[in-house]
Amino acid sequence: MVTLGAVISVASVFIMALPTVWFEPLATGFVGRWLGHGYLGLHGEVHPYYVMIVLFVALLSVGEAFYSPRVYEYAAAIAPKGQEASYSALSYVPFLLANFCSGLSRVCY
Repeated sequence: MVTLGAVISVASVFIMALPTVWFEPLATGFVGRWLGHGYLGLHGEVHPYYVMIVLFVALLSVGEAFYSPRVYEYAAAIAPKGQEASYSALSYVPFLLANFCSGLSRVCY
């Protein structure tokens, strides 16, 4: 399940690399009207990037729903009795460091 969730999460990033032309029908249709005008309160045309971002986040969330519980379950399973919370918190230190470094790279470049 962790591997499947990771594959789904990684695949979600590639949505943003696809041509925006592919998402124009969604942006000009019901989805674009609901998202752009109804939810975000935009005026005028809705750019396909808005639809792409929503699809990216939705697919990323599905992938995380697959792997996240398994990571917590594994950390709790290997923890000594009474230290389950510490092990669960420490199991996410790699994600914290990755997000921190990713944020630094955005700021520095």
